[in-house]
Amino acid sequence: MAAVIRFEQVSKRYRIGAARTSLREAIAALPRRLAGHDRGHSSAADELWALRDVSFELERGEALGIIGPNGAGKTTALKLLSGITRPTEGRITVAGRVGALIELGAGFHPDLTGRENIYLNATILGLRRREVDALLDRIIEFSELSRFMDTPVKRYSSGMYARLAFAVAAHVRADILLIDEVLSVGDTAFQAKCVERMKQLQAQGATIVFVSHNLMAVGGLCQKGLLMNRGCVEVFGSTEAAIRAYTDVVHSGAVVGLDENEPTPVLATGYGVDITDVVLLARDGKPRDVFLMGEPLVVRIAYHARRRIERPVFAIGLVRSDGLNCCAGTSKLSGVDIGSIEGPGVVEAELDHVTLIPGVYQVGALIWDHEMIRPYVSTTNRLLRVDSATPNIGGTYGVFVPDLKWTVAQSSSGDERARGVTVVAQETR
Repeated sequence: MAAVIRFEQVSKRYRIGAARTSLREAIAALPRRLAGHDRGHSSAADELWALRDVSFELERGEALGIIGPNGAGKTTALKLLSGITRPTEGRITVAGRVGALIELGAGFHPDLTGRENIYLNATILGLRRREVDALLDRIIEFSELSRFMDTPVKRYSSGMYARLAFAVAAHVRADILLIDEVLSVGDTAFQAKCVERMKQLQAQGATIVFVSHNLMAVGGLCQKGLLMNRGCVEVFGSTEAAIRAYTDVVHSGAVVGLDENEPTPVLATGYGVDITDVVLLARDGKPRDVFLMGEPLVVRIAYHARRRIERPVFAIGLVRSDGLNCCAGTSKLSGVDIGSIEGPGVVEAELDHVTLIPGVYQVGALIWDHEMIRPYVSTTNRLLRVDSATPNIGGTYGVFVPDLKWTVAQSSSGDERARGVTVVAQETR
């Protein structure tokens, strides 16, 4: 099957810090430029290579997730695919009609109504008016903005912009659909609706390129993954391989950043008590920050109370790299009443086994008053990376893998009893 998208050693260079000139100055300098005496005095320091020798290809009906840290070149790749900008080096081949949702509000006129902008945006994407007429009701229904169709979009929120833009892009019958992180401004329910719509389009033969920091959405939608970092391709292959490599990049970079920015042992100061350290301990009591699914984990919180604090509540929370609050627990919820603290001390919270899916998480530690009305102090200056012992854990999604115990009763010869299955789940949220 022939590729519908092909990047061949594509590079993109931008000039940064270029001085603005007036038309008169540009005309005056033209003879010198034509004579070769003035090259603009650009240097390597004035250049930024957003992409460097990027190569990949996609066939019809495939979905590619492009992931990577900020500044990796993800959006630049989409702009090149959509034709918004051209490559400095290399060749790009795109076969088919392209529908793109890259920049919020692109293709919209703020003074036109939502309905008028549907026609404007769809026309930009290549539809004729009669085609838009046939799709109008479906676009409006999908956007869930029927009440606001005759309101100028300059009064729309960013979430409403995203709804309308995606509704149009998802109904233009494009052969190739390009979606950037702009979907993140929508609410969770609408994001899920968009992902489901993209799956439907893919099943109909559309090729999808999806840029997102939401690794769960990328993993659920895309069969291929492209990890970019500093304008270069780190991994191009299965989505799982790209996501696994991305957690390596995020984790190593974040750990270095924390080490460089931590001038003192004190992690956080608060009202009368400081959290002086948060340590993750393995089964052998040794500290580390990488754990396999299923391993036990102890979070040790070291504190120094500068005054006597009665009945404090200690808490820990885990936040995924995309900002999702995964779970939290407190000493009070566990039925532990800490009488009082004063001076230095240590409190430990033990987790029998880690059930979070592989990824990078921030570990937060807090100390509350007994009524949990206000925290004395909090910190998230510790990272936890969760890996899997097996290279492929297909079918895993969400936040955690529940502790399920499966029992299948085998029927004997001639026994018509139904096989029984017993499931025991340990709730970790």
